[in-house]
Amino acid sequence: MVTIKTQQNLIEGTYLSSGPSKENFWILEGFLTDDVSSYSIPFYREFLNDPNQIKTGGNYSVIEKEGDDVLIGCEFEPILFEPCIQMPQKELLSILDQWEALVKLRPAEIIIFKKNDSYILEGRNLVA
Repeated sequence: MVTIKTQQNLIEGTYLSSGPSKENFWILEGFLTDDVSSYSIPFYREFLNDPNQIKTGGNYSVIEKEGDDVLIGCEFEPILFEPCIQMPQKELLSILDQWEALVKLRPAEIIIFKKNDSYILEGRNLVA
């Protein structure tokens, strides 16, 4: 299980990673917190739904389509996509949907965990 905590004293609604994590979750955390945030969700949805786009990147991550899957790697690793997270494109779209819904609720923490090969995002400690 991975926790992403709200960023303190900066732009409201942004999130920071809580640090190193198992199973390369840190790559997914960095993608969500640094690249997607609360304003780039439509950009990444469009990328995933456009068969003509193969590769894109942000401030932190690089995403490349490989068949029905996507590889998410960190731009700062010496060998791109090593380590990486690989998942079906549909799974990443589900993560984006969950992320968007949670960011609107503004929880103090967003928990990411994997259950039956699916990523689940859950908000805790809602901020009024």
